[in-house]
Amino acid sequence: MKKAGAKCLRVALEVAKWGVVLWLVWPITRALRERVSFTRLAAGILLLILFAGKALYESILEAQHSPPGQKKTPDWVTLAGAILVIALVVALTTLFVALYLVRSLESTSPAE
Repeated sequence: MKKAGAKCLRVALEVAKWGVVLWLVWPITRALRERVSFTRLAAGILLLILFAGKALYESILEAQHSPPGQKKTPDWVTLAGAILVIALVVALTTLFVALYLVRSLESTSPAE
């Protein structure tokens, strides 16, 4: 019973952690229409990179320390999927930040 409660708590904390990251990064969806808080966005991107790297590192360690009789194929498929998702999220975040910076520079430059 204690193990089930501890596992539920770990899952809840993980969901809450990623929820905070999503809340911090969400204003990037409005970045092209209005001003957004740079510090909030920077904190969200920093946490996104840290948590994604931690998740990737943990998945690599778990794959290396699995029991000898267990097949390695599902671990590598999971790892490849995790790398793909993390790369996609980082690429999209970088794209939105670049678009926001271009828009900000256009709005501050003098009209000809």
